[in-house]
Amino acid sequence: MYYELDKAQTYRLIKDYDKALSKIGEIMTWISIEDRAYIESWLCWIETDKKIQAGEIPMSEISQYTERCNYEPTLESETNNNVETPPVVSCMNIDPNPATTSVTITICNENANVAKEISIVSSMGDLKLKRKLAASQTSVAIPTSSLTSGNYKVVLTINEVVKETKSLQIVK
Repeated sequence: MYYELDKAQTYRLIKDYDKALSKIGEIMTWISIEDRAYIESWLCWIETDKKIQAGEIPMSEISQYTERCNYEPTLESETNNNVETPPVVSCMNIDPNPATTSVTITICNENANVAKEISIVSSMGDLKLKRKLAASQTSVAIPTSSLTSGNYKVVLTINEVVKETKSLQIVK
């Protein structure tokens, strides 16, 4: 799946949105139910990028459009209608948000002593920062000096699996 998703991302980065959308459409035909929400978030981002480039979304409204593209992982029990679904608990906190000079990202203690990584991705899909955390580390302070004003996604990866994505706004 990730190889094909990389192809879609490459098309997106070179602004060939039709090929990117076509690749996502192909993935949607064979993707598992568990991964569907993740791929739908990519579809949303690519469609939004296409509209931004075409001038269909004013700059003042971009954050409203990108908010709907958030990927919220679902619990396995959510796919079974016979099982009561527990609430999804956020395991990542971003403070302050919006941020100006630095941001602290805190991860819940249940993720202590496992391999984890924090990535910051621009609204255009460009990786701006990737930071591996020590196994026992549950928070990291990140200076925002290398980031311009705008909307970003903070991605928490645990044991090489994306666990949570949250929005971050930088204001300078």
